[in-house]
Amino acid sequence: MSILIASYPRSGRTYLRSVLSVSLSKPVDFLHLHEHAQRVGLQEYDKIIYLVRNPIDSISSIVAMELESVKVKNIEISLTRRITEYVSFYSFALKNKGFFICFDDIVSKTKKTVDRISLISGIEVLNYDRIDGAYDSVFDTKSQNFLKTSKSSELYDSVRSHVMNADLKKCFVLYQIAKKRCEQIE
Repeated sequence: MSILIASYPRSGRTYLRSVLSVSLSKPVDFLHLHEHAQRVGLQEYDKIIYLVRNPIDSISSIVAMELESVKVKNIEISLTRRITEYVSFYSFALKNKGFFICFDDIVSKTKKTVDRISLISGIEVLNYDRIDGAYDSVFDTKSQNFLKTSKSSELYDSVRSHVMNADLKKCFVLYQIAKKRCEQIE
């Protein structure tokens, strides 16, 4: 069985991939944005899981990272593009078949999330004991390969302020619908 986990950037994908790699008996495919999923074709996958995160948090995070890495120099251009992408991703996800898992559950109910993915995918859980180690390996600031949290960026508070003042109505409508889908039992 082939499983796809698709997400908007900064929605817990890297952490979830780390957790699943140490807990499930088979690997799971991960894609970042839906454009790639559309090119590959969703029909190639037996099950699709979409990760859901609050637009303020995910958009603030990706814009802060872009500004910090100097990929983008203008906050308004980045913010506008990322809001459009957020709306596009969730519009796409909600039109397609699939399961939804919320970022907050990935972080605060990790074992329950692993169980849910196991149930959805039919992939056996082999090990719960290594889940805490997965968190440490992803967020280990002593390592060269650690995943920086956006809140460690000096720009984060400024970016978050811009995001909170942006027009996020469409984002929040889609987020609320997707969040309700997170609560549905398959």
